[in-house]
Amino acid sequence: MERKYYKIVGLMYGIIGLVVFVLNFITTSTGIDDAGDHVFAWWNWLILFLALLLIILSLSKKNSGVITVFNTSFTFNFEKINKIAQFICPTSFAIITTLSTPKSQWGMQLIFVSALMGLKYRLFGRRGLIILTSIFVIAMQYSSYLVGDPLGGLFALIFSGFCFGSVVILYTNELNRYFKMAIDSKEKLVQIKERMKKYDKNTLNPKDYPFTPREAEILEILCKTHSSNQEIADKLGIKIFTVKSHIKNIFDKAGVDDRHQLIDLFKFSYIED
Repeated sequence: MERKYYKIVGLMYGIIGLVVFVLNFITTSTGIDDAGDHVFAWWNWLILFLALLLIILSLSKKNSGVITVFNTSFTFNFEKINKIAQFICPTSFAIITTLSTPKSQWGMQLIFVSALMGLKYRLFGRRGLIILTSIFVIAMQYSSYLVGDPLGGLFALIFSGFCFGSVVILYTNELNRYFKMAIDSKEKLVQIKERMKKYDKNTLNPKDYPFTPREAEILEILCKTHSSNQEIADKLGIKIFTVKSHIKNIFDKAGVDDRHQLIDLFKFSYIED
């Protein structure tokens, strides 16, 4: 089974977002919440936008899409957009919650979730983690200052630092492995880009690689249609496990890690004049 866990998480985020939007709308329009000021806050529309975006991306069977504007094609990686949107959700609302309600614990919980999600999806490394933490620290302290409770913000920072530090210490080995993997992947991507510079649209040729006829056929389908494994299996009348095996062999021979790198490397070979 393909690892589509991010789609499950994205769908959960989307459904929860829709529920929150509807509940907030009902609460503000009917006055059920006596503590509120019955104003439908702007961030509810942000919740609705992100919720719909995540649901659409999570339910989509395609991994990417292409939009052509003025004879220029733009390829969108749905997986990447989905993961970034998931990261934006807890991060943005952690900051909003912290600024609006300094003593609330929701901000801390959300920032921990966003940090772990960013690491899991490889959206950032050590520097990004430090920047994310610094932004949250500044927001928390500023929020406490606005309500005249600077010590409250300090205590919250100490508590957050203790919790976060404990997690870092407990998972030091795992984090080191992750950062090493991220660095290796980045270096490999740089090597691929440098290799691509050696070719132009007229000289790049898949025949220069030791692909079998079936692998070459699958490569062509990938570059032309960006099809999923199941779509390729249906088109060729073979099992999906066979397609996965062929694609793994193609990755190894081409020296890439995923199909997006593969398509970038060979796509010019299949553009019809």
